[in-house]
Amino acid sequence: WHHVAWVRDKVANTSTMYIDGRQEATFPTAGADITFGTLHAIGGDNRASGMPYFHGLVDDLRVYGAALSAAEIAWLAGL
Repeated sequence: WHHVAWVRDKVANTSTMYIDGRQEATFPTAGADITFGTLHAIGGDNRASGMPYFHGLVDDLRVYGAALSAAEIAWLAGL
């Protein structure tokens, strides 16, 4: 299995992707807040962009109300 975490930093307007507790990528994400009144897709793209869906299983999904630190993500990944 793999531990995957995505952190959005509203102050810095960035998103960071962690895989198995290690930072893999950071990219700009300027824009509006994420709201739950619109469609969201986990494991795929909800736009008509032709992006492929994730082929696999998701065993445990968590959404936190605050951005986790790199140390917290490493701990969750078991490092």
